[in-house]
Parts: sequence; C-alpha cells; structure tokens
Amino acid sequence: MVKGSVGVRSVSLPRRRSAPFGGALLALLAFVAVGVAVLRARPWRSSPPLPGSVANTDLFAGIGTSFTALDPSSLADRGPQTSFQIGPWNALASSVDGSTLVEVDRAEPPNGFMIIVRDGRTGAELFRFEPADGVGWSPVLSADGSRLLLRAMGDAVPTLGVFDTRTGHLVNWVRTPGDVSFPPLIDAQAKRLYILGLTDTRTPPEPSPISIAAYDLDTGAEAGRVTLPDVLTGMRIVERKGQQTQSELTPGVALSPDGRRIAVVSAEADTVTLIDAQRMVVECSFSFARSGGLSGRLPFLPHEAEAKGFGEGTAKQAVFAPDGRHLYIFGYQGLYTAAGDLADHGLGLAVVDVTTGKLVAQAFRDQWIDQVMPAPDGHSVYVSGLKQAGDITHWSGEASTFQFRRLDPNSLHVLATREFAGEPRFLVQPAR
Repeated sequence: MVKGSVGVRSVSLPRRRSAPFGGALLALLAFVAVGVAVLRARPWRSSPPLPGSVANTDLFAGIGTSFTALDPSSLADRGPQTSFQIGPWNALASSVDGSTLVEVDRAEPPNGFMIIVRDGRTGAELFRFEPADGVGWSPVLSADGSRLLLRAMGDAVPTLGVFDTRTGHLVNWVRTPGDVSFPPLIDAQAKRLYILGLTDTRTPPEPSPISIAAYDLDTGAEAGRVTLPDVLTGMRIVERKGQQTQSELTPGVALSPDGRRIAVVSAEADTVTLIDAQRMVVECSFSFARSGGLSGRLPFLPHEAEAKGFGEGTAKQAVFAPDGRHLYIFGYQGLYTAAGDLADHGLGLAVVDVTTGKLVAQAFRDQWIDQVMPAPDGHSVYVSGLKQAGDITHWSGEASTFQFRRLDPNSLHVLATREFAGEPRFLVQPAR
C-alpha cells in the first residue's frame, strides 16, 4: 500500500479504493504515475524563502501532460522553455542521477507496451523499444539509469524483466517465489535487486512476516534472504456493516543511497528495523516516540481518483535522506469508527536518525503527505500532500488542493509553499 521513492526518483501515484493485495498492489506501489487528471497550477504563494543551498537541484512539476521546471528555492515557474511533454496516462520513472527518464506508453502497441527512453535533463526522446507482450508494468530505474525493471503480469511466478536502457536489450529475467507486494529496490551500483513480499499466501489471506530477498541483477541468482517475524504485511478479509471488505498492513521500506542498508518501518508501531543489505542480516531494531496525533499506524495505498477514500488498514512509507542517516516516514490511516463509518487520516511527516534511534522532528499533524523527495545535496527536502487535514475519507483527486513545500531537512520548517489543483507529479534531480 505504499508508493515510494527508494533508489529512484518517482512521481505521484493515482489513488483508488484498495485492490486485492499482490499484483494490483505492486502496480500501484511502483514508482509510476498513471492516470493523472489535467491539473491547473494555482498562482504560487510563498513567504520569502530562508537561506539554503538549492543551486544543485533541478525541480519539475507535472501538470497534465506537461512537466514544467520550477525554481528550486521559491517553487515559482521557471518558464515554458524548460518544459517537456509526455503521454497523458503514461507511467514514468526517473533515475536518481537525473540522466534518464523512462515513459511507458500503454496505448501502443494495442496488446503490449512501448518503452520510451528520454534524456533526463531535457525530456528529449532518445529511442523506444517494445518488450514482450505483458511486460511493462511498474517501471523502476537504477540510480544511474542504466537498468530498467519491468513487471510481467499474469505469470504464476512473479517475473521481472531487466533491460539495458542504452540498447533496449533484455539483460535477464528474475523470477521470484510467492507473492510480491512491493516495488523492487536497486542498489546504487545497479548490481543488486531486492524483492519484498509475503511469506504466507494462504486462503483466506492473513498478514504474515515480511520477506526480503536479494538477487544478482545480471544473473538473476538469489544472493540472500531475511524474514522479519515481528513486521507483518498483507491483508485480511473483514466484515463491516454487513459487507465484506479488506484491511491491509504495509510497512515502509527504504534502501540507503549507498546501498548498504535497508530500513523497514513497521505498519503497527513506530519501530524501525535495519538490515545489512550486503550480508542480508538484521543489524538492529529501535522504537521512536511521536508526540501527539495518531501514532504508528498508517495505510498508504495510492489510488486512482474516486472521491471515496483509501480503505481500512495501516501502512507506512519511508525515504532515506542523501546522508543515509536520516529517514523520513509518512503515510495515512484508515479505521472504522464506533458508529461503523470509515475515517481516513493522514499522519503527517516524521524524520528519525537511524544512527541514534531518535525522533528528530515531526510536522503536518493529521495531514496526508504523499510524496517526499530530498534534494540531491541534502540541503532541502520537498514534500507534497493534501491541503485538507483531518478526515480525508471523501477527498476528490481532481477537486482537491495539494500543497507542495520545500522544507528544512532536519527541523522540517517550511521554507516555501505552492498550491496545485488536482494531483501533480514531481521530479527532483541533480542540476544539469
């Protein structure tokens, strides 16, 4: 139930009511943007930004089919000469180094996908290729843009195709056992792939301990595996108001920029588990305490706009800062009230220091933050979230107002703010 940006720079996911856990969840969770409404940028409003280095950052906002450059300090438009176009309903992935953009066109060919590789600095098309039928879901790029992962749907065994973005050639297939419920993670060197999923696929479904497996990206061979007994993920069928629905748990997961450490944030508590990504063993676990507000339980499942809320469950999303020390945690929660009504709430944003296990700061209590994008130099962090706070059960994607903010990366103090109507997509890249 998470969208995240770990090892890649990704864009906002459309929102809809909860789909069956597994393949549909992976398609929603990957670093994609599908079906975004035509957005109208409202006049930007901000107080004078506080001092802070933003010279090393390029920032783009997706407005309908156009991506327009923003000033990384004030968030004002930089002008149409720095914009580029993509297809209106196409998925998009961007590499961390800003060199490569990949657009997935589902309109052609009729029975498959067309992969469009673009220059990440200009948006100019470099070339396009057509993978095998059914391969093209949930695009994820390596940090250097050299490797592209595409999900194949419909297989009994989950399959990921690894492609060379310089040629479009298939490097390898990676076939993973069991259900795969998270977007894959790729290390900065494009050598290792990490797959996260369920350890139990029983019927009827129940949450089970999360499993993390490492694979060699070039050979597809498994290089290690770890299971966290105390960190549950998955769904169960529940009855509410005489009708069957589902309740889901999704932890937040992040890979550090140097690829050495995986952080897993429990969906049921404010607890972080750190994994040595090279040896695939648990380093440690720690708990951090929030002050006030809803604590520890979030359901984060972006959906296509239906103006119907998110559904019951808890989930978290996590993103490492460039220093690999600070971890941003955010998401939302859906619970049924005593009256039997579903109430969705955002849980704001928290930053923890994984070296000390301490909470550094928290902000935007009861507000839903849907994207967190640290600036490449670590001197700012950009966040997007629904302006409406409190109960967001009946929010509407097209009719809603989203706030885009530049924050101090440690205190989370707001340095600049801009509002967008609808759901914008954003790209944060190193400056050209």
